[in-house]
Amino acid sequence: MKDLVTYIVKAIVEKPEEVSIEESVLADGKIILTIHTAPTDVGLVIGKMGKTINAIRSLVKIKAIKEGKFVDVKVPSDRDNGSTPAPTAPVATTPVADDTTASTAVTGEFDVPNF
Repeated sequence: MKDLVTYIVKAIVEKPEEVSIEESVLADGKIILTIHTAPTDVGLVIGKMGKTINAIRSLVKIKAIKEGKFVDVKVPSDRDNGSTPAPTAPVATTPVADDTTASTAVTGEFDVPNF
């Protein structure tokens, strides 16, 4: 499990050399994987509205079920340390035209290791 999470997280952050995964096994056999990254990469791992970390958790859950284990993935943030983030000023936004004519495609081969 730890290898899978490490591979995914290192692929999405800007500073992969600062990624570390802490694995803890509780008395009831539950495995807790805690992702540690550079402070600037935490947002990338969590994603907008938690979508990225939830996707990582889904992939880990699939593998855990196949192996008959229970795994939880956590990302410590400033909120976990009890500190309060500094208030930010409101940001003015400008509408962006919806370009429906643009298309995106992913091409190429990917070398994905077998976990």
